[in-house]
Amino acid sequence: MKSSVKFLGLAILLAFITTFVQAQHKYVHKSNGKETLVNYEGKITLSDDDKDITAISDYGFFRFKVNRREVLIKAEADGKLSRTFYVRGRKQAYEPEGRAWLARELPKLVRRGGFGAESRVARFFKKGGTSAVLAEIQNIESDYGQQKYFNYLLQNHPVKDSELKGVVNAIGNTINSDYYKGKILRKNQRRFLKNNETADAYITAIASIKSSYEKGKALRKAMEGNLPPNLMTKVLDASMNIDSDYEKSKVLRGIAKRKQLDDQELDKILVATNKIGSDYEKSKVLRTILTHNNLNDQQTVKTIEMIRRIGSDYESSKILRSILRTSSASETQLAAILKATSYMSSDYEKGKVLVQVGKLIPNSNQKLKDQFAKVARSISSDHTYGKVMRSLDR
Repeated sequence: MKSSVKFLGLAILLAFITTFVQAQHKYVHKSNGKETLVNYEGKITLSDDDKDITAISDYGFFRFKVNRREVLIKAEADGKLSRTFYVRGRKQAYEPEGRAWLARELPKLVRRGGFGAESRVARFFKKGGTSAVLAEIQNIESDYGQQKYFNYLLQNHPVKDSELKGVVNAIGNTINSDYYKGKILRKNQRRFLKNNETADAYITAIASIKSSYEKGKALRKAMEGNLPPNLMTKVLDASMNIDSDYEKSKVLRGIAKRKQLDDQELDKILVATNKIGSDYEKSKVLRTILTHNNLNDQQTVKTIEMIRRIGSDYESSKILRSILRTSSASETQLAAILKATSYMSSDYEKGKVLVQVGKLIPNSNQKLKDQFAKVARSISSDHTYGKVMRSLDR
């Protein structure tokens, strides 16, 4: 029993220590011979001029060091703050030199790394609302800091719907890091899709992301929400310059699944698909277009013609057979499938497609039979050729 109690006590102590350690924040920055170290715990409140620490939550502390000078501020049990100043590791009087040093260096830390972002956003919002916060974000030097300010603004304060477009535009124009830009856009997707005007600005901001990975993630996240149908074309336009075949394929398949493509959209998505180098990824997009859209004859033929751009007979055969399985192919579509099949080199893959086509050609349609026979004659294997021709017998 005693050992159980001891074990439970140890577990609670370890949990407390883990929580205690996890609450600490540490920041180290080295540049041009200058080393900055920040280590703190708890909620830190800055003075209105950003030159001093006015409050720290219970048991918290703030340690700030630049080269050989350092300030340590602790929250004591009585709620007061104790302040210590060090030079070259030796304790010095805090007043007046320590206070003056902190007043010089703390504003630089605030602007450079986004330190104190939460309390500063609250302060600026109280003074001048969303516009005041957006103006201050322009003074923050790091992308990391900027995204923290945007995040606290959107998560903690009542930004009006009429102001959201300005916030989205600021994110797109201010943050240079694709990672941080994509992160803040994905996190606030629901709010940015509240109305057409803001949603339009949202897609524009995503389009400014250069990284294929981050842009692909952001576009897919946008499509998860209630994206207005008229903006799907804008998503398609944004996907055109995604370099990664994998990311582009995922976005294009998402578009094809979301809406019935009109002629203009189909043309665009086929152009984008043609730029995919991977036969596998290209094949996946074409299959998605064909299986999730009720295409007319002309649209289906356009899509089938794109199959010629696929070098892999295996992938081409798979697409053509999926068309034959999932639709009652018209004469025009069967003719297009036969033409696409004629470009295959593999007897095996060509034969698999032709066997399915042969079963669908009406006995009375001599024109299709002649085209079928012409393609079949390009098969060098007698066994495969015989199997193909027997598919016409009914």
